[in-house]
Amino acid sequence: MWDFRQILITLAIGAIGGILNSLLYQKGFVKPQTVKEKEQTRWEPGFLGNILMGAPAGFVVFAFAADELKPLRQTGLIFLGGLGGGNVLISFMQQHIIKVETDRAESLASIAKQVIQSK
Repeated sequence: MWDFRQILITLAIGAIGGILNSLLYQKGFVKPQTVKEKEQTRWEPGFLGNILMGAPAGFVVFAFAADELKPLRQTGLIFLGGLGGGNVLISFMQQHIIKVETDRAESLASIAKQVIQSK
């Protein structure tokens, strides 16, 4: 079971990866701003968005992939998860969707096989 301190450290390491993401891909820190398009106003989080996506991405990597590793490897993997940010989260969701759909297809195939054999 995880303790609160471990979760905070994991989120912080992911957030640091998000900071590096800002430096690498936005070539610095883009300020948060509001943008008005047509009749709508939206808020663009800038570098804060990278940090806010990096923290949970680092945690997700830890929770699903790094829990059994040695501490240094955990830290590196969490950091890389934070660096990838939203892309890491999307990848994990896609993997989950593929597994669910595969399980569903296997269940349907099993049912179809039973129906065919019963005739």
